[in-house]
Amino acid sequence: MPKVSICIPTYQQLNFLELTLNSIKAQDFVDYEIIITDDTPDSSVLDLIKTFNFKGRLTYHKNKETLGSPKNWNKAISLAKGDYIKILHHDDYFSHRTSLSKFVKMLDDHPESDFGFSSANARNVEFGHNWIHKPSTKVINQLVSNPLILFFGNIIGPPSSTIYKRESSFNYDENLKWLVDIDFYIRFLKANKLFQYNQEPLITSISGAKHNVTNNCINNKEVEVKEYLYLYRKNYYWKLIFNLRFLLFFRSIFKIYNIQSKSDLKALNINFRPPLPIIFLLTLRKLINVFQK
Repeated sequence: MPKVSICIPTYQQLNFLELTLNSIKAQDFVDYEIIITDDTPDSSVLDLIKTFNFKGRLTYHKNKETLGSPKNWNKAISLAKGDYIKILHHDDYFSHRTSLSKFVKMLDDHPESDFGFSSANARNVEFGHNWIHKPSTKVINQLVSNPLILFFGNIIGPPSSTIYKRESSFNYDENLKWLVDIDFYIRFLKANKLFQYNQEPLITSISGAKHNVTNNCINNKEVEVKEYLYLYRKNYYWKLIFNLRFLLFFRSIFKIYNIQSKSDLKALNINFRPPLPIIFLLTLRKLINVFQK
């Protein structure tokens, strides 16, 4: 039984995947297995894998049909046998040879915690920008007291910057794409608020590439409005039904995308009943528009 399962959902992009595998090869911590679940229609990923020797620690699974994100993530996790799950997207990689050992140490040294994450180096390959995703001490303290603040911003970062206990048995919500990681973090930390954080950027995350899911979601009215409403309804509705911060957030996003009525929401193929506060907000906005005219 390996200590940690490195789960790599793949789809083409061999140049990035090669970086990922080389970064694993360089690690000083070797009590791991690698699970690769492949959505690629040809054998290119398998051909690349064959050039590496992980001494029997790599399991390759070819999906019979393209699963997409995040179903392919869940598939990789379902095959894992390690104590810890370490998602590593095929276009992300470990920043240092000690990265994996430091991820494992977070949970080994703090058995009361089920979840840990690190800062991340971020590389935008389109514009050549580099920065570090590193939440401040103040923001980390806010996350400790209230995981629900993740709704307003991804403090934690990409899934590749996380590690968690496999026995926690959480999956990514396959109804989501844009907010799938935020939803996962919220549910995980609502179950156990005790998490560990390493401020060193242990992984490097790629953005700006044509294949990134983010590129298809950001500034997409149908995706953003639909998923924020879904997330609000799923995680907050009963506890924070008329929380002002949420209403102000939706007032802002409705203004950006010119959402003025339930009909506008229906046009976005939202197939669930929006929470009452959202209907109230739309009604109020409609009344304001009438008086302004």
